[in-house]
Amino acid sequence: MLSKLDIVPGYGRLVSRAMPSDVLENKLRHAQDTAADHVMSSHNLIAKLNFLLRHSMSDTSEAHARLWIDSFLFRVTAMVANERRLLIGVEVFAASETLVVKPRHIETSGKIDYVLLLVDEAIADSVLSEEDLHGALRGAKPGTVHGLFVAEAKGPSENLLAHLPQAIVEMQACARRLKSRHIRGTLTCGKAWCFLFLKLNENLVGGTYWVSPRFDVGIVPTTLGPRLVDEESVVAIVARLYDWVMHAAEELDDVGWFVVR
Repeated sequence: MLSKLDIVPGYGRLVSRAMPSDVLENKLRHAQDTAADHVMSSHNLIAKLNFLLRHSMSDTSEAHARLWIDSFLFRVTAMVANERRLLIGVEVFAASETLVVKPRHIETSGKIDYVLLLVDEAIADSVLSEEDLHGALRGAKPGTVHGLFVAEAKGPSENLLAHLPQAIVEMQACARRLKSRHIRGTLTCGKAWCFLFLKLNENLVGGTYWVSPRFDVGIVPTTLGPRLVDEESVVAIVARLYDWVMHAAEELDDVGWFVVR
């Protein structure tokens, strides 16, 4: 599918940027301390994940994955404040989008698992009232939608990258609707996260993508009680997600979490 759309893997991979220890510590502290009094604070996220670990069954299903994914995305949403609002669309319908005309007509349409829109606070309520992605973007004035981020939810973590083509195709369709050459996303089962970056050609047809290694939520066995999530691994994923969402429609820069190597 990707080759027919003229979308190819880029040279190298997205890897975590080497940072001075104080810069890394500040990024992680921001992910942990921001919105500390919010219902989706870092403390409450950890508590919820531990609750899921202890009480939820069937961790191989997509429905189970969504419990974990929702928790992480809610946490990132709580971290966005002031003049912008992060909106979450679940199973958002995306109208038909023509991706290739020659040599064979290819279109994409359907529901996208998660779409996150970073918008100006002034238009947030009107965007929330729309039923699909086309409507959400149609009435937005230039400069009021600052990014569109796609999260593809899947079941067992062992098969995560098997769903990469579908995620990349959905990212391309969303980037075209936003008229952006750059879009970031994730492929996740909730307990494991792969970060994706797609750079379209100038005509918004075809492009190049990069994939990060997977980042897993650590599970800590205990001798006196139930298993617990590893807090450091959770905060590290949240920090990367926040950065990825806040710069979802931008080129990779020199200060973000990831670099191509």
